[in-house]
Amino acid sequence: MDDTAGNAANQPTRPPYPPFPQYPQYPPDPPVERGLRLLAIVGGAAFVAVLIAATVIAVVVRGGGGRGGSPRASASPSLSVANAQADAGLTDLAEAPSVRYHGLIVNASGSPIPLDATVSNEGRTQATLTVDGEQVQVVAAGERTFVKAGQGFWSKRSALPETVGDYSSHWVQVAPDTFGVDLVTTLAPGLLARALDPQTALRRPEIGAATTIGGVQVRPVRTDRYTAYVTVARPNHVVQVTTEPVGPSAVHTSGWTGPSGGPVLVRAPGTGGFSLDVTDQSQAETDQFLRTLQDRIRELSTALDSQVRFSLGGAITLAPCTPNGCQANVTINNRVDLGSPYLKAQRQVTATVTVDMTLDGRPVKTCSNTVTMPPNGSATTTCFAAYSIPPSRNPTTHTVEAKARGTARAVVEADVQKMLDDLQKEQQRRSPAPSGSARPSPSKSAACADPFLDPSGETHVRLRHFEGGAQHGRGDSTWNDEVDLYDLAEESARFEAKPQANGRCVRVAQAGRPIGTDRKGNSTSTYTVVQLQSGKVWTMHPGVPEE
Repeated sequence: MDDTAGNAANQPTRPPYPPFPQYPQYPPDPPVERGLRLLAIVGGAAFVAVLIAATVIAVVVRGGGGRGGSPRASASPSLSVANAQADAGLTDLAEAPSVRYHGLIVNASGSPIPLDATVSNEGRTQATLTVDGEQVQVVAAGERTFVKAGQGFWSKRSALPETVGDYSSHWVQVAPDTFGVDLVTTLAPGLLARALDPQTALRRPEIGAATTIGGVQVRPVRTDRYTAYVTVARPNHVVQVTTEPVGPSAVHTSGWTGPSGGPVLVRAPGTGGFSLDVTDQSQAETDQFLRTLQDRIRELSTALDSQVRFSLGGAITLAPCTPNGCQANVTINNRVDLGSPYLKAQRQVTATVTVDMTLDGRPVKTCSNTVTMPPNGSATTTCFAAYSIPPSRNPTTHTVEAKARGTARAVVEADVQKMLDDLQKEQQRRSPAPSGSARPSPSKSAACADPFLDPSGETHVRLRHFEGGAQHGRGDSTWNDEVDLYDLAEESARFEAKPQANGRCVRVAQAGRPIGTDRKGNSTSTYTVVQLQSGKVWTMHPGVPEE
């Protein structure tokens, strides 16, 4: 692995940023079944039911740190210069179409897991992890995380041999923070940059004295959770990010709809620790990454879901059965957790029910049937085995046995197509706007382009300024649930953009109707949009600027 210096040296050169004045000051933030085999004998027939067990992985958190031993502090320049370096580095991260992370994250037992991941600006991910000596492939798209791993990995995380075989031959959906870190909500460049500087009344990041990592002079940007190291030399960019130890955080599943019709993720970042080198991807590298990700997404059409558990409860019958054949009737029940996306999104559970039938111990039929059912509901399916029992003078007892198991299908074809469509929309969002494209009105500041909101910006806003958001707290300004953030962002272009000391632009807009409550809890039609000079919305909230 190249050291930080090598990574920094090999990054593509971007146009230098203009000098930024220092941050405005903000007030501090307020205190903040294992598998079960059932055997029933009815009329001489045996029925075996298999339950699928989900894998639950606990997270042990370890604080991250920079590489190369104790960093060497150098004389601190003026605060304005230090802030300008941090601002430019975070802006570079927020604008990056994709970045590559290389380093270590923490597994359930506190042991390091080597990770090599490429993540798009909005969080679509392709990664390789080494878990217990075995390579595990990870793909994250459409707010879902999938893994592909061998039997060695699944044998330690699955209840039954039958499940191990199924999982090791498919992509399998898992909980986003299975490996200790939710790669999407934590490492998406657009979200990580905003997490390092929420640009609200929360505590602003601490800009530290310059240090040396791997021969490169960098400056730490610290929050209560993350430390990012930004190069002192221009173009300023983040070259490493680490975590501080934190306790468990709440998980909130979104009920809101994003621009493409899907729910918006508002899960709190995972509690695992990490120390990762960060490398900007060139345009060619980004394009290759997205092409490969498209291929991986297409492979998800047969993916299974480890987060759904099944039971049969003895609900298998054999009828009718004759000397020429027998029918197995199977009723399967599913169980999902209270916070499951199946419940939040009112999504049907799709399952493959596999029924194996034998006659006197000899296999005679295997059926694999697809069924759908409500979450925490049930479905029924059948399997008919044809055979021939010749007549005999002496009465003979023959045994027909049926065994069944269920595996949840993670996606249907429509889900795959939506993930591909959303990926294409992200590519289009980072492309230059076509000439002549309409905006509500021209910006009133030549230094600030017209504002536009992207999904990373929306997720950030919903985390911090909506009731139920994982980072929303008492005393925060709060949007009404029904507001359309995308419309409000566009409408704000009619109002003057004021360049700020940190190189961003602020617009104070009027909606003409109540759109939320300000920090004092008063209903307001006024709202503030904070954007980059490129127009990308960093954050937006009801009320006047929170300074």
